Amino acid sequence: MSEPLPSDSTALPRLEWRIDVPLLTQPLLLLVYAKATVLVASIMGALLTFLVLVGDRRADSIADMWRLTGISTVAVVGLGLFSTAVVLRNRLAMRYVIDERGVEQSMVDRRAAVASGTAVVLGALSGNAAATGAGLVARARSRTAMSWSNLVTARYHSRHNAIALRNSWRTVILLFCTPQNYAEVAARVERELAARRGSSRMRRSPILGLLLRTVL
Repeated sequence: MSEPLPSDSTALPRLEWRIDVPLLTQPLLLLVYAKATVLVASIMGALLTFLVLVGDRRADSIADMWRLTGISTVAVVGLGLFSTAVVLRNRLAMRYVIDERGVEQSMVDRRAAVASGTAVVLGALSGNAAATGAGLVARARSRTAMSWSNLVTARYHSRHNAIALRNSWRTVILLFCTPQNYAEVAARVERELAARRGSSRMRRSPILGLLLRTVL
């Protein structure tokens, strides 16, 4: 979720860089994709199973629901892989900014912007709410900004020149660096987090509350 970065009167050196992130050959991203796919498929299958249990309660219907979930998941993943390989050519141009206020990540790849805009338009014209929603979400997430007060820890992946910035329960931004600036960026992140250690906003995971609300 994007949020405005607060101003600060003590300016530190600003770090800014652009990088083409490989979407299908970056191990950290592949792990994120796998986790998201399993989570979404599991939730969808569980919800469909719940609907069957409160409906006709037939065991074969439950199997059909999980079969439908699997087919839908494979179709969505296949479409995503095709779009990433053909439309984006396995590259996404990203821009990162680090200053005294926080971290900003923005997508500067025009191909991705055109693709998300096209999804919104085609979805609206065809009445496909899923396509429209996916396009709107992609456009909304084209820029993400987090203040240092909302960051708690960082995981450093020197092998992949990447840094995972986390709040109290999940990764919120993945910083992909170049081999030349990774050490400088890692040192800056460590310095900023150390300076605010103990004052960062600790937030509990909302997943349990959301699942309870869904069941109710």
